[in-house]
Amino acid sequence: MNLIFISHNFNDKEFIGPIAQSLSDVYGEENVFFDSWSIKPGENIIQRMNEGLEKCKYFFFFITENSLNSEMVTLEWTSTLKERGTKDIRFIPIKAENVEVPFIISSLNYLDLFSNGTESVLKQMNDLIRNEEHSLNFPAFQNIEGYYLIEDKNTTRFFLYARKFFEPSGKFLFVTDLEQTDVDLKYLSSSTSVNSYNPNSATLNGKPINSFMIGSDHGIKVGFKVEVLFTILSKQLKILNLYHIKGDDKFEVIQLKQIKSINELPKC
Repeated sequence: MNLIFISHNFNDKEFIGPIAQSLSDVYGEENVFFDSWSIKPGENIIQRMNEGLEKCKYFFFFITENSLNSEMVTLEWTSTLKERGTKDIRFIPIKAENVEVPFIISSLNYLDLFSNGTESVLKQMNDLIRNEEHSLNFPAFQNIEGYYLIEDKNTTRFFLYARKFFEPSGKFLFVTDLEQTDVDLKYLSSSTSVNSYNPNSATLNGKPINSFMIGSDHGIKVGFKVEVLFTILSKQLKILNLYHIKGDDKFEVIQLKQIKSINELPKC
C-alpha cells in the first residue's frame, strides 16, 4: 500500500481529523501520514515530515486560510509539487474554505470540500485511491450549528447554519411528545418548503414520540441561515430534540445553543 499524506494546518484538525481517520480505517494508520498519530512526542518533526513525503503516493493538500499562511504547510505542498515531476506522486488539492486557490496549482483539478461537503469529497478521495469509504471512528465534525431564541412561553425561533461547507440536505426533524394539532411549524427561510408529520416514529422510555419534518429541497450554503418558527398551540412540551436529515435513514443530532437576542447570532 502506498502512503497517503494529509497536508493541513493544525488549526483545521476539527474537520480534517474525521477525514484522516476515515482514510485510516480503510487503509490502515501506518499508511496515512497524519501528524496526530504519525509523529510521536519527542520525535524530530522535520525528519518525520521528510520521511512521510519521501514515501507518499497520494498527497492531499487541504487549502484553507490557515494552511496558506503556514510556512510548514507551504513547504510541504510546494516541495511535493516540484517532486511530482520526477516521482510517481498524485498531488490532489482540496479547497476546504472560500479562499483563492494558489495560482501555481489553479490549473490542476481539485476537490471542492467547501461547495460539496465532507461525504462527497471523502468518496472522491477514496475513488482516487480506488477503494470505498468506511465508517468513521474519529469524532464526527458537526457542520450544522444551531441556536434557539425563546420569544414567549409558546414560541421558539430556531436558527441553523452550515459552518464550513455546503450541506446538500436542507431538511430537519423535530422529535417531540406533541401531536400534529399541538404544533404550528413554519419555515421562514424560503417561500417554498416541504413538511410532514410522522406519528409514533420512535419510542422513548417505552413511550411513543412523534416527529415533524420541515425544510427545503435545496441545500444549505455557507453564509446563509435557516430559520424555523416553532409554536405550541396546546398542551405542555416535555420533549424536543432537533436532527439534521442527512439522507435516507441518516440523522445527525444538532447541539443547540440558547441566545437571548438575535444580535448574538454569528455574522454571516
